[in-house]
Amino acid sequence: ERIEAAKRIKLVRHTPAEIDEWNARLNAIYDPNALKPKRALKPDERAFITNETLLSVCDFRYWASNFCWFIRDPVSGGGLGRLEMWASQEIILTHIANLEEQMADAVKRGEPVDGILLALHKARQLGATLLMRAITVHRITTCSHIRALAGSIDDEKVLKLYERDKRIIDNLPWWLAPSRHSDDMYDEKAAHVIFRKLDSSLLYQELVQRTGIGLGEQYDLGHLTEVASVDIGTSLQHDFFPTIPQAARVFHALETTAQGR
Repeated sequence: ERIEAAKRIKLVRHTPAEIDEWNARLNAIYDPNALKPKRALKPDERAFITNETLLSVCDFRYWASNFCWFIRDPVSGGGLGRLEMWASQEIILTHIANLEEQMADAVKRGEPVDGILLALHKARQLGATLLMRAITVHRITTCSHIRALAGSIDDEKVLKLYERDKRIIDNLPWWLAPSRHSDDMYDEKAAHVIFRKLDSSLLYQELVQRTGIGLGEQYDLGHLTEVASVDIGTSLQHDFFPTIPQAARVFHALETTAQGR
């Protein structure tokens, strides 16, 4: 309501089919070599892009259901598809929403907050990793001045996180992506992704590296997988936890299966 009042517009939630129609129209006027439209945008085209951009910034679920693409499991038909929340993902997302509301109330009362901190002690094949990657990519592509960290037990699993992120980023529509110009987006495989215009970045690290996790920086977002496989006392409590700032914009998730007792 505040956005609508400030922009003097009425935001409209479009269906995936409607967005596909608009995307086809906008792709037809886009020059992929010049990385810009071939002509000036018409008023209704500008209005649609503004609508989708504003909704994507303030509504993760809308962004995820329309613009987050991933490779589906064979039991779901396989191929590239939009994120459709499983029941397990809904449980996690509902918990996150409750934490966010509690934190917002605390901020209004002037109380200090830790941000949203999750310990995802999970079974396998629940879609938790995909949901955390979607949340991370959503934040770094829609908000400015974000520092994000992704980590896992070894280089192979770090690469898997990077590949998921890149798939989401590469499938964003040209009119919603922060930038694909080499001067604005710096991308090094399984190392980092930087959006210079937003001044937002995502760093990838192995949890077993000798230099420690996340040293020398504070991170608004963090997602670490397979954490039961590392020395939590040293790698996380000593090196990583002190890099997490106490702030309302913070979101960090530790994810793991039990790995035995």
